[in-house]
Amino acid sequence: DATQHYFCDEPFFKLPIDGMTERTVGVAMQGHRVAWTKRLASDPDKISDIHLLDLSTCIEWQVTSGFRAGRLHLNGNDLVWDDLRDGYQPWCGEIYRHDLSLQATERLTETTQCEIEPKSNGRHIAYRRMETDIDAPSLRLLDRQTGIDIELSPAWTNIESFDLNDRYVVWVA
Repeated sequence: DATQHYFCDEPFFKLPIDGMTERTVGVAMQGHRVAWTKRLASDPDKISDIHLLDLSTCIEWQVTSGFRAGRLHLNGNDLVWDDLRDGYQPWCGEIYRHDLSLQATERLTETTQCEIEPKSNGRHIAYRRMETDIDAPSLRLLDRQTGIDIELSPAWTNIESFDLNDRYVVWVA
């Protein structure tokens, strides 16, 4: 479903989220696209679906349906996010990816740990993993081409932030 909006030429505008009845957990922007999660504030199941706004056409699409999306990252045609829908614990996320050009969604992790805060450079996904909701997360890197998933920094190093580009992963610990 696509919704045509007419506010994209304004100097400032609010994403189509009603602060009284809807809530967002994550937002990401790259180039002429903005992606965000949107859910009803009163939804006990916390269904948070991803929406995408093309700023050049001012058309909004709902990317997912029935997900519990959280923090997300947009890079090229890759949209990655942590999602509570299939988590091992109610507070636990798994990592999902949606290819915007193919309109295909895939689950990238399936563990008993919690995978959160993914960032993608296309081939690699950097993310945090923790055992419980009170643990400090470790920093991991998943190579989508080979399937190899390695720990870059253990949980005890207390990762404060991280990012990646086509060649490097950087983090503060």
